[in-house]
Amino acid sequence: MAGGLGLGKRWNGILKALENSFKAHKENLSSVKKDFEEYCSALENIKGASVIESLPRSPPVEISSKFAELRNHHVKGILDELDRNGEDNSISSVTPGPDGSPSPPDLVNAKVSRLTQVSRADPPRLTKYTRRTSMEDIVVPDVHYEKPVEEIVCFLDIDKCSIYGQDGNDLAIAMQWMQKPFPVLVELYRRLLNPRLKQLFSQLRMTVKNLPVVLYTMRPQLLQYRSACREERFTLRWKTEWHHSVDQVLIPTDISDPSEILAEYSGSVSLWDPEKQDLYMSFQRLLAIRQVIQEELELESVPELVVTSVMKDVQGTAIKLGHRPEKCYLWDDNQVLEGQPHVLTVEPFVAMDPHGKNSLLQFLRDELPEHELTEEVAEFMIGAKPEMRSLVESENCNGFQYLVHECNEINRFPIPDLPVYYTRPRYTEMQTFREAMREKDANKEGGYNSAIIEFWTPRGVLERDEQLEALHQWQEKVEMIW
Repeated sequence: MAGGLGLGKRWNGILKALENSFKAHKENLSSVKKDFEEYCSALENIKGASVIESLPRSPPVEISSKFAELRNHHVKGILDELDRNGEDNSISSVTPGPDGSPSPPDLVNAKVSRLTQVSRADPPRLTKYTRRTSMEDIVVPDVHYEKPVEEIVCFLDIDKCSIYGQDGNDLAIAMQWMQKPFPVLVELYRRLLNPRLKQLFSQLRMTVKNLPVVLYTMRPQLLQYRSACREERFTLRWKTEWHHSVDQVLIPTDISDPSEILAEYSGSVSLWDPEKQDLYMSFQRLLAIRQVIQEELELESVPELVVTSVMKDVQGTAIKLGHRPEKCYLWDDNQVLEGQPHVLTVEPFVAMDPHGKNSLLQFLRDELPEHELTEEVAEFMIGAKPEMRSLVESENCNGFQYLVHECNEINRFPIPDLPVYYTRPRYTEMQTFREAMREKDANKEGGYNSAIIEFWTPRGVLERDEQLEALHQWQEKVEMIW
């Protein structure tokens, strides 16, 4: 009987110890679960998958030490409890502890870990978004928009198209006659550049991979020279390899100084010094324009420069330059060329918007104030045609003042008829741009692509921004628990 009572007290002691152990495990469960939830919450707040690479390669010190304290506990039961309390919040492998009991795996070095599935209310996760053995193994595929057009060669007219007025309406010539250095001439042309040109290339770059540029200008004075000294006209001949014909010449891209061009003169008539100076200044202005267009359009290579004295021929010039004619387009203000294949006519750039006008006038007053002009230069500028005049007498007839024509808005450049479409993640129910283009029948021969023009309207830009924002928000919802 006494033995039975002793055995009963012993069992009561064992049960009491088990009860105390259970309470201790329960307290540990609450502590571990709290720390685990804090770590998961930190992972959920990650903004964008690229930030994952900047995360520490190990858990925070306080969480690591908490797990270390619990290494000798029966964590399998704890993890089972976590699985029962939270749907899909699981760790798929457990590493045995030193005493054989299971212990929590290291958050970074676990042999098998996986992304926790998001709730059913969330969108499906990104394809190929995987997790393998450590934090640096996370794979997030980049989202690329395919550019369907490999190359478009842009032939650009200069006067009244890329540059304000007829070669800047004598403003550049005045700078040269007043002995201003070449960098000042470049800055002048930077302010004379048509702002719609940059907008055109910004649009084309969203569709076309390569955009080589050819400056195609009609300057008869550089091939059929009319001499003010001799009062006669004669033909200029340059290096044979540069000439496409007697009436057209290509200035190589490696030429950076007008003296290099004059050194290659091979005409039958010897040039006098005033004629050489005139040609030097003419080529210097062209080289300054070429530099500005390359810099402002952010071109990787120097634009080719073609000078002609006759009507422009896009197809023939393209072949001479080694380009495929079907990939070449000319933007020109000459209305005579309207309707020609691959020619897009623009409104003449003979007036600036208020911002461009004020910027140009301020530059002129800083670099070449009106009162510094010599009488000879002033008379030359006033003698221009009224629509091309850049200097007029002041209202009080006490001197001169610069004149820059103004308009409310500069017309946009037309866009060629291109087979434009975009590939994008299927995270919306909207139709692809290829389908929209097919519905609008945008591949009509010889016309402008009205669908593309609509695509660049503020409404189209807003729709694309909303789609990208939806994708960004979706990525933020992805939950990762190791």
